[in-house]
Amino acid sequence: MGYKLHQWGKVRKSNRTALLLISFGTAINVILAYINYIRGLKGLQVDVMQYYKNPFSYAPLAPIEVLASCLIFAGFSVMDIKRDFSKLAGYTFLIYLFHAGIWDIMSRVIRDGLIENQFVEGISVVLLSAVVFLMSLLAAVVYKRFQMKHYEKVTEQKMN
Repeated sequence: MGYKLHQWGKVRKSNRTALLLISFGTAINVILAYINYIRGLKGLQVDVMQYYKNPFSYAPLAPIEVLASCLIFAGFSVMDIKRDFSKLAGYTFLIYLFHAGIWDIMSRVIRDGLIENQFVEGISVVLLSAVVFLMSLLAAVVYKRFQMKHYEKVTEQKMN
């Protein structure tokens, strides 16, 4: 699916289309997150199997979530970017690896320290996402540097 969307996007470079697709996919995610939030406030518990069968649930493989993900991916595929962000690709696995732990710690800090009303709670989601990404990127960069220094040290020892 990703390959087909990428090929589709290669011939349709348009930042306006990209913005539209990304905005629509993000809007779906925001609406689904809000619905899930309201359900949690009401104390509704849902059987896991029912949760995944519901096409409008906020589950990772729910059809509506897959659609939102495809829209966002397609949006980035048609985006005409002039800057080179290829260096970031080398950090994606490490960012993915570190983000869960950082998310857990930061969400507790932000949830316990900042959330007093719904307005601040809405802002905290955006703040938390940005902070987790930046801290995960920083952790990935630091890890890569230590990894390279260790590799150089081991290589130097083997040479001697």
